[in-house]
Parts: sequence; structure tokens; C-alpha cells
Amino acid sequence: MMLFALVGCTSLKPVIPVSYRSIQQNIGVGDELVITLVDGGKRIETFVAATPEGLYVKSPAGSVFFAFSQIQKIEKRAESGGSTVGYILLGTALGLLLIVAAGSELMRELGSD
Repeated sequence: MMLFALVGCTSLKPVIPVSYRSIQQNIGVGDELVITLVDGGKRIETFVAATPEGLYVKSPAGSVFFAFSQIQKIEKRAESGGSTVGYILLGTALGLLLIVAAGSELMRELGSD
């Protein structure tokens, strides 16, 4: 029943500006990135390391380097599963309370006849 509650939502957080300092402050090893290249291509890669010239990502072919001059935009994938699960549990609890209240009211009406 609550299996769907275990699935978290994913959002993208832009890393602005695309620079070595911004990467150091906002991205950690293992973070999943959506990289938009200046030619319009998009790549979803796992961050490995950054240098002042660009960043290294892990891909099936091994480590790949992207120069900052090749990158138009970087977005970090952020899991928000905890808050999603919390909202689902809260909604479920409120729904159950409404059902119990409605059932209680129905029992009162049936008992007064």
C-alpha cells in the first residue's frame, strides 16, 4: 500500500556560475549532474573531480573531462525523498482521520433510530 511512499522526487538545482569555485562549493564526489553543453547536447554524469579548467565525470567509458568553455549549464540532481514521504504520510493520516470521523457519525445516526 505505501510502496509508492518510498519513491522520492528528484529536482534539479542549477550551479551558477559554471566555475571551479562554484563547483567546489555546491557539488560533491558522486553527485549526479545534468550537463548542458554549448552545442546543445545534454549529458547525465556522476561527478568525480574539478580543476580550474573543467571537471571530470564518470561515464561507462571511464573518466571524461569537460572544459568549462564547453559547458553552458550544470544542474545537480537533488533527491527530496524525505519531504515527499513526509507529505504522503501526513496525507494518509488525515485521510484515515476523515474516514474514522465519517464512520463514527454514521454509527451515531444509525444508533439513534
